[in-house]
Parts: sequence; structure tokens; C-alpha cells
Amino acid sequence: QKLTSNRIAELKEEIAASKEATAAQKEQMAQLKSDLEAMEAQLNTVTSEKDNIPFLGMSLSKAAYNTTMWSIIGVLVLALALFVVRFKRSHIHTTEARKNFNELEKEFDAYRVKALEKEQRLGRLLQDEKNKQLKLAK
Repeated sequence: QKLTSNRIAELKEEIAASKEATAAQKEQMAQLKSDLEAMEAQLNTVTSEKDNIPFLGMSLSKAAYNTTMWSIIGVLVLALALFVVRFKRSHIHTTEARKNFNELEKEFDAYRVKALEKEQRLGRLLQDEKNKQLKLAK
């Protein structure tokens, strides 16, 4: 009976120790769970910060940022292409206008020379007629 009583006492002590160890383990598990939740929250925060890019005071995801940047680049390339095409058209018109102007200037110079010759010829004819009239009058 004494051995049984001692054995029962030992088993009760073991049970009490096991309960204490279980309680300590439960407390440790609760602490670890809270640490895990804190780490997951921190990981989510770091991941969201890593996946977002601040742009013009706004926080954009990388995909939205890339879309925005490529859209801007596309618009600028289209604008550049438009300006190049308009410049080429204007350059063609300017070249054509200069060519027409040069041709017109040559024609005008030729006309001016002819008009001057005609004026001089008519002046001579007039002078000749005046001289004839003066000779006839004498």
C-alpha cells in the first residue's frame, strides 16, 4: 500500500509537472503565434511597399506604373512622329515655294530686261521722229 501510495504520489507529481509543462508550452505556442502574426503583418507591409512605386504623390503598383510609363512614352513617340511628318510636309512646301519663287524671279528679270529694251527702242524711235520733224520743219 505504501508503494502504491508513493507511486500514486509520484504519478500525481508527474501529472502536475506535465500540466505545468503543457501550460508552458501552450503559453509558448500563443507567444509564437502572436510573433508569427506580427511577422506576417510585417511581411505583408514590406511586400506591399516593394510592389508599390510612389509616382506623382500617388502609390502605384508596378503594373500600373509600367502601364502609365509606356503609355506616356507611346504618346510622346506618336507626337514626335506627327511633328516629323508635319515638318517634312512643310519642308516640301517650302522647297516648292522657293523653286517657284526663283522661277518667277527669273521670269520677272527677263521681263524687266525686255521692257527696258522696248522702252529704249521706243525712246530711240521717238527721238528719231522728233529729229525728222525738226529737219522737216527747217
